[in-house]
Amino acid sequence: VGLNQSQNLVAVTQPIITGGKRGLGIMVSEKAKERNELERDAVLLHVMAETKKAFYKAVADQEGLTIAKKVEEIAKVMYESEKLRFDAGEVAITNVLRAEVELSKARNLVSHAEGNLQNSIKELQTVMGIPEENIDDVTGKLLSRPVELSLPELELTMNNNQPFLKASKKSIEIAETQLTLEKRQAIPDINVSAGYKRLALENRDTVQLGVEIPAPFFNRNQGNIQKGKALSRKAKSDNLSVYNDLLFQLKKNFNSYNVERKRVAEYRDNILPKAEESLKLITRGYKEGEFDYIELLDAQRTWAETRISYIESLKSLNLIIADIERLAVTKIREQ
Repeated sequence: VGLNQSQNLVAVTQPIITGGKRGLGIMVSEKAKERNELERDAVLLHVMAETKKAFYKAVADQEGLTIAKKVEEIAKVMYESEKLRFDAGEVAITNVLRAEVELSKARNLVSHAEGNLQNSIKELQTVMGIPEENIDDVTGKLLSRPVELSLPELELTMNNNQPFLKASKKSIEIAETQLTLEKRQAIPDINVSAGYKRLALENRDTVQLGVEIPAPFFNRNQGNIQKGKALSRKAKSDNLSVYNDLLFQLKKNFNSYNVERKRVAEYRDNILPKAEESLKLITRGYKEGEFDYIELLDAQRTWAETRISYIESLKSLNLIIADIERLAVTKIREQ
């Protein structure tokens, strides 16, 4: 082109993405969104389980306070009875002192139970996100006759429904899709151009069309492909670790569930009825002069310890139930 000749050029270039890379990129984004939703569900599931456990603790500690007050009531009646009998010259002062000690211990038991209940309610308020609200008591019932569970069924339910595990599986899909995308990046995109050119000296208008295809002799995206393979292996390894950890927790809680379930049944069906019947008989016999104060005191302690142990076992069982429901994403019901 000479100095006395001018050219005017207007052109448009449009890249054409080949190898399905655009679709793969969209797929990676969609799968990442699905994983985020699953991780959110896992967090919600965890919060629900922690709320249930805090609620079960509050219900159990409230029942524990009821038992403690009952023990205090019995101890007060015993103290007053022994004091009257001492005033009548029927028993020694040691009986009155012993009854007074038992009453003090019962009152301490009430104070301890009240503290446990306050702490449980505070924990429940914190988990529920209402730490400043006032909760005087809780209304509910602990499961005492839960159904028998099957470990294979729980494993299957966990594998199909556990959001944390599903999110881990989704990470594998993302890594595999990203790896495919990196492999496709080695396929060069095509640049298509079209333009208008004006040759002023010759007074001529021309149209130019062009197709540009880069030759990937040197850049075959090998670095990103190797990185993608490494991320894919890591995602599979992480998924296996997540599964094994969840399965370990499930088996551990399943075994604890069976042990605690049998323990609760033994307390409910055998130990508690016998302790209550023994206390009734000895109390009646004490009033009739058949049993002495020591035997009555022993029966009272046995009844109180049995009731408290039963509530603790019941609480442990329900806490285990909350963990199994979280792990297997299921609902455990009464028989």
